[in-house]
Amino acid sequence: MEKGETFMHKKTKIPKSLPQYLTQYIVDQNYEQYTEKEHAIWRHIMKQSKIYFSKFAHKSYLEGLIRTGLCIDKIPKVEDMNSKLSEFGWGAVCIRGFIPPLAFLDFQSRNILPIAADIRSLENITYTPSPDIVHEAAGHAPIIANESYRKYLEKYAQVARKAIYSKQDIINYEAIRELSDLKENHQHKKKDLLNAEKKVAETNKNITWVSEANEVARLYWWTVEYGLVKTLGENALYGAGLLSSIEESRTCLSEKIRKIPLSLDCIKQSYDITKKQPQLYVADNFTQLIDLLEQYEKTMCYLNGGLKSTLKAQKSEAVTTTILNSNLGISGVLNQVLTDKNKKIIFLKWQGPVQLSEEENEIPGHGTSYHKQGFSTPIGKWSITKTPPSIVDDRFLFENNMQKNNHYHLKFESGFSVKGTLKSWKRSRNSKLMLMSWKNCTVSYKQIIYFEPSWGIFDMAVGEKVDSVYGGPANYETYEKKVLSPPTRLSVVKEKTNKKDRKYLNMYKELAMKRQVFESTKDKKDKIIEQVVEKFKKTELIDWLLCHDLAELIQNHTTEAKNKKVFIEEIVLHAVNVLKDDKQAFYQLKKSLKLLDISI
Repeated sequence: MEKGETFMHKKTKIPKSLPQYLTQYIVDQNYEQYTEKEHAIWRHIMKQSKIYFSKFAHKSYLEGLIRTGLCIDKIPKVEDMNSKLSEFGWGAVCIRGFIPPLAFLDFQSRNILPIAADIRSLENITYTPSPDIVHEAAGHAPIIANESYRKYLEKYAQVARKAIYSKQDIINYEAIRELSDLKENHQHKKKDLLNAEKKVAETNKNITWVSEANEVARLYWWTVEYGLVKTLGENALYGAGLLSSIEESRTCLSEKIRKIPLSLDCIKQSYDITKKQPQLYVADNFTQLIDLLEQYEKTMCYLNGGLKSTLKAQKSEAVTTTILNSNLGISGVLNQVLTDKNKKIIFLKWQGPVQLSEEENEIPGHGTSYHKQGFSTPIGKWSITKTPPSIVDDRFLFENNMQKNNHYHLKFESGFSVKGTLKSWKRSRNSKLMLMSWKNCTVSYKQIIYFEPSWGIFDMAVGEKVDSVYGGPANYETYEKKVLSPPTRLSVVKEKTNKKDRKYLNMYKELAMKRQVFESTKDKKDKIIEQVVEKFKKTELIDWLLCHDLAELIQNHTTEAKNKKVFIEEIVLHAVNVLKDDKQAFYQLKKSLKLLDISI
């Protein structure tokens, strides 16, 4: 993203250059729909985070809070973060729920941070497996302010976008998304949650092959999400999963969790997003992250091509793009690879739909609607010349009677035979012969027919070898098959409210108003606070955070020590009576009041 490149899309600022397949995931933040309770959740997390992470996070954290537009008291506006991030060449857009990893990476490769609009529920305040604004904004954004780390993120996205993913990876992602959404849905049924957990376990078990996408995801997990870095001899936090969960951060810094010097071996270590991590990896510095990424990149199929890479694409059972040395790109699910005795590729076949491209641009007339049944082609050298077919010129074709509407029998060194009437051919931008189209064509090899005249036009790829193979289609914008999941617009279901709910939610609103007024006046406030306390005591439905916020208001703004003691005792007694039968809520009440030096 270029510095300052933004414009309005409804209420959300997004870069002009974003393709439609990415803009479909962008939503308006609808900032006014956040409740005061949700702002209170944000404030509680951030107040504790700022104190804790100022000691244990990388030094970039505190500076990053300011530079990326994050405030403590209110949920941030994504458009404000977008403006702040643009100062160092990044931006932010608002999304909802899980988006496919490929879409996330594409955003990131354009220096755009996708930020989930939803905020975790009070029940999941310490950790949620679903994307939320705490994780994306407070976890990811601050460290982006560090230039070295920012370069790693930018490089990572470019590399990861090329990784080959598998059919099992996609199924597993969908299962995880479903489970995460259920956990943040207050109306979920226990049976549905158990089924979703079982489904994730089954999809994990069914991953029998670790794809490139899986490996780079592990590198991301152990660095961007759960990374530690050495700072003045100590392990400092920088991973977003840690910076958005104090509880997990405390656990990870304890001696119970193994600390392993970061190396490329981390790609061999799987992870479970629903559980705390049993080990973490410690980087020497942020420059090491880039070094490891470049080390891994050298092994990837998109840089190596050849038979090994092609077989990985076939094994994936997912959409990949194969680039021949003629610059022709073929995108689809590769399901057949034939080789000769020397292990050279001589034939390739994809199931439909298939897209043909050059330099990631779809070739006109060769999209998925035309190649909806699939695509197959022999590749390799021709028997009539030692010159690679991709570089023969039109004069060579003319001299060998390969002209439009001429019948010709083309033989390959491999033994493949293409016999038919040459209809047309296409060259690349640098004049390489990429594609030849035949009618009334028969393609055969060792007495097996691979294409017959009744099937229509035979489009033959020209190329001697596979130069590159990478995950996904060459052009997502024009590839019609849904390789990316549709956006989850309503991933988080808000709590239904009745009269009791509204009464207690109004208490959050009243506390927020009183806090704002009290901070701007020196007048005595004890009488006003007494009225709020009485209202709290009459509220049947409360939660631990409401009690904590009122206790904090009393501590900060009650002038008479005697009044302060009485008010605290009264609200704590009421909270204990209401919450005593809810073990989790009572535990959180004790823990939150302890932060204010109040004991139960």
